[in-house]
Amino acid sequence: MPQCSSCRRYWHVGGPQCPTCGALSKEELQRRSEAASEEVTGRPSVEATDELESIRFSRRDFIIGAVAGGAAATVAVLLPVALIGDEDGEGSAGEEPPIEEGPAVVLTTFPRQRIASLADLRQGEPLDFDYPLQGQQSFVVKLGERALGGVGEDEDIVAFSYLCTHMGCPLVGLYKDEHKILGPCACHFTTFDLTKNGMVVLGQATQNLPQITLAVEGDDLYATGVMGLIYGFRDNLLDAQPVEAAS
Repeated sequence: MPQCSSCRRYWHVGGPQCPTCGALSKEELQRRSEAASEEVTGRPSVEATDELESIRFSRRDFIIGAVAGGAAATVAVLLPVALIGDEDGEGSAGEEPPIEEGPAVVLTTFPRQRIASLADLRQGEPLDFDYPLQGQQSFVVKLGERALGGVGEDEDIVAFSYLCTHMGCPLVGLYKDEHKILGPCACHFTTFDLTKNGMVVLGQATQNLPQITLAVEGDDLYATGVMGLIYGFRDNLLDAQPVEAAS
């Protein structure tokens, strides 16, 4: 297959000239040079042989240079990692840099707060309370039908934050017992299904209403935690005074 002596392209059909740039193929260039040399001296042309050798050597030199350059770049990157200076500035191989200790991780837990007695609850009538921080409005309600996360004998007692997850508008007074929903929000009409972990069923919000986890001990009902982030807080347990935990 002919290869152009100038642009290095190959072509399948055609004459000895490159269809792209018009230069002669390497084979044709060598043939003509040898023919001319034989007419004069009876020996192959030295110029043609030297030209072909220069093509081969230039490619080989390029490859060797590229490999050498890549190896040098790798050494330049790895050397600072392998040699780590000590306090006197002397590098030593194989040593790892000292690891500075960061601030201690502080784990927080939700307070356990008594919020009502089972005898206080009436179906469809929410009872309000603050949790887990003072000022974080929440409510507990007996739905009258089984719900995800529900407690009590019928697993129908649930509690949620009153703050809409879209823009934090309050949802106080918007519980609809007929459909077991909270809403629609007065700001952008978001509505939450309280039987399905506060799932959004209408409106602009994209996150469930934060659900307060509950526990029953005898006739007492306790709030024990929160599933989801309450709107307006970077952490459910920061930036405000926590409620008093039950003793």
